[in-house]
Amino acid sequence: QIITVKSSVKGIGWKDEYVDTLKKLVYDVNSIITHTFSLIKYIFVHELNTNENFELEEFATQGFYREVFLSLLDYKR
Repeated sequence: QIITVKSSVKGIGWKDEYVDTLKKLVYDVNSIITHTFSLIKYIFVHELNTNENFELEEFATQGFYREVFLSLLDYKR
């Protein structure tokens, strides 16, 4: 079960020494997600413009999004 709490970082009990690290993590994750969706948009638009047989539904899957996301990380399986 997931519970969402709307509060400030200090309001949920984060120690002051970890707040800057948390802010950097949130910034980095947001940046990676933004770049992931930008790259996916580029890939889809490029394919739709150059390949009339491109099946968007075939690639617009969680697995494809995951692979693009992981390609932007220094990720080793």
